[in-house]
Amino acid sequence: MLDKQKDKVTYITATIIGVVVFIFLYGLRVLNPCYTDWLLGKGDLSQHYLGWEFYRKSQWFFPFGLTDQLAYPETTSIIFTDSIPLLAVPFKLLKGILPESFQYFGWWGIICFGLQGYLSAKILRTLGVNRIISAISSLFFVIAPIILYRMYRHTSLGGQWIVLLSIYFYVKHNMQYNQVKKMNVQWGCMGVLIAFVHLYYLPMCGIFAGMYVIRSFVKEKNFRIKYITPIVSFMLGLLLSTYLLGGFSSNARTGSSGLGEFSFNLNGFYNPLGYSKILSNLDLYHVCQAEGMAYLGLGILILFVLSLAAICIKVNKQIAKKIINYIDYALIILVLVIFAASPVITYGEHILYSIPCSDKIRSCWEVFRSSGREIWSVCYLLMIFAIVGVSRHLQRIKWLPKFIVILCLGIQMYDLSGVLLSTHNSYKNKQKHELTLNSEFWKEIAERDYKHVFYAQEGIDISSIFHLAEFALENDMTMNDFYFARIIDRDKQTQEVLNKPDNQSVYIVLGEQKEEMSEYSNLFWYEEDGFTVGVTEALKAE
Repeated sequence: MLDKQKDKVTYITATIIGVVVFIFLYGLRVLNPCYTDWLLGKGDLSQHYLGWEFYRKSQWFFPFGLTDQLAYPETTSIIFTDSIPLLAVPFKLLKGILPESFQYFGWWGIICFGLQGYLSAKILRTLGVNRIISAISSLFFVIAPIILYRMYRHTSLGGQWIVLLSIYFYVKHNMQYNQVKKMNVQWGCMGVLIAFVHLYYLPMCGIFAGMYVIRSFVKEKNFRIKYITPIVSFMLGLLLSTYLLGGFSSNARTGSSGLGEFSFNLNGFYNPLGYSKILSNLDLYHVCQAEGMAYLGLGILILFVLSLAAICIKVNKQIAKKIINYIDYALIILVLVIFAASPVITYGEHILYSIPCSDKIRSCWEVFRSSGREIWSVCYLLMIFAIVGVSRHLQRIKWLPKFIVILCLGIQMYDLSGVLLSTHNSYKNKQKHELTLNSEFWKEIAERDYKHVFYAQEGIDISSIFHLAEFALENDMTMNDFYFARIIDRDKQTQEVLNKPDNQSVYIVLGEQKEEMSEYSNLFWYEEDGFTVGVTEALKAE
């Protein structure tokens, strides 16, 4: 009982570390639900916030994750704006009592950092690391470059505690693999969680569910159908949740170009990409491989080398037998490295190997075109290995593991100090965002009570679409297109609408495409703020 109480103190300490780090980096101001200026004019961050605001003002549909406000008159899913449905759906239920402007992204961030600390300590304790080292080491996970790179850039992908949770399930299940009912519930919930946060977590978490099945058969030395049920539960939870969120009901392309460009470069674990104060950046084959950012930090790299050295020194038959017990982790790492680095495997600026694949396989693979992200599970496994290895194999001198971990943590913090301080400085002052489209011309558009902004531009210009989305949101208008995670096919619809314009819509293209609009003589065209704007009735503000 006393041990459990001490463990609770360890977990609470690790959670507090995560919360404190978040407050240092982003401040308390972002926790104010009515403070939304910090979310606007920020690219993908604006996509997440605006996607939520349009979703909440939409009426309810079934599936309940759909909105008709961003691809009007069609519906599209909240999944494709990366607005974290886990929070968007319940808060939409409360929209009648929410203030006019409302955001939950600040609280999402602090919860993520708290859970990052908690679950990392939980994993380390489960693997036999002592309480002090577990609590201290949680800071490695809280300031991991891969989470700092994502939080408030691709906000839902800052929830990497989901990866840690899947690792914890696997570590625990290896010890209690025959508790199938409990695992069915846990892996089923994991499938639901992935759908409600971000589908890119599927490969990096799902592989642990799959390996659990294999590991169970190995331990039983027999095929037993009950051990398949956790992965079935996982997939059912994922597919049902994706369906309920409208993921299969949107006219979105499942694939996307860029496969092989947004991949993991094999130098990624020690290529800082601007995140190190000590190490220099290394070459990439393609600039988009920054999407496969996997820098571990100098402190973890030193811990990893020390851990390997300690294991090698102690190599004997007994340890060789123990190593066999961890072959599953090696397989997980190998599979995920290949998946993340493929189909064009690169080291630095060189191509090592191109994996041939059919058009069908490539089309499926393109669902995860930013394949470099799938390396995150490997990063966390390597971090765990580094800490556990030092903790277990350098115990002869009692104080040595703690000393090494604290020393390497100091090196890690210094190495990442530039990024930590720049993030802190970016958020310490209150930000003020002004509506860009606020001239007399746009005021007249607003006063005429148009209902729809029809974006007839070929392709999405991110800056212009956000300006229009802010204007539409401010004036209770719908959009026919937006910056989605997956392209919505609308070419046929665009042509049909332009051929039969109505007096409730404003038709917009970028200025450089105005010549293409000359054939639509049934509209009055105006040029304002780089846009060519068409309406059915003449405006005063010419």
